[in-house]
Amino acid sequence: MEKNKVELISFAICPFVQRATIALNMKKVKYDIKYIDLKNKPEWFLKISPLGKVPLLIYNGEVLFESSAILEFLDDEFEPQLHPHDNILKAKNRAFIEIANQLFMALYAFMMSENKEKLNEAVEKLEYLLMVIENKVSQTENKFFNGEQFGLIDAFFAPAFYRLKILNKLLENDLFDKFPSTKNWKNNLLELEEVKKSVLEDFEDKFISFMKASNNILLK
Repeated sequence: MEKNKVELISFAICPFVQRATIALNMKKVKYDIKYIDLKNKPEWFLKISPLGKVPLLIYNGEVLFESSAILEFLDDEFEPQLHPHDNILKAKNRAFIEIANQLFMALYAFMMSENKEKLNEAVEKLEYLLMVIENKVSQTENKFFNGEQFGLIDAFFAPAFYRLKILNKLLENDLFDKFPSTKNWKNNLLELEEVKKSVLEDFEDKFISFMKASNNILLK
């Protein structure tokens, strides 16, 4: 691999590597992605992944894991800086990144719901988290989380919004209707070319296929 080239190791619908691809696209950094089968992890991958999970980032012979650490590194290494310079605002952003992580956990529970009880629990959790987000973003009505400029925290939330847009098609009601400010933020993010180009062209098909294989009740 050539020097200073970024390589990501992922699987086809991984939301956490999408965080990195969005950030790289915003910074106009070239990168390669190698996809693996998580049900049949290659030996070379297991040797370099401490937890046997994706994403991994390989850069100048070094391997980084965990999406938060990867995005922080990318923001330190490549311009423009997307994290706020103000330390208080940066700390607040990092706190809300934990909300983004919880959103993914609720999304996964939704995707794996085999019955109505589990589905209702997942939807309830999603709505709770969207309410927390709404209480924050409705205070300013910014285009993005921090203002008019895309920030690193937007890269953390965009993959969740991308998937929620697909899941909404399976529900009778739009989850975002109760949360207009969050819906506006979501729409602003998903309209970005850097976000649209952060996944495979057949992503939605692969995403739905994964849910079918997991016996999701909405797809039976």
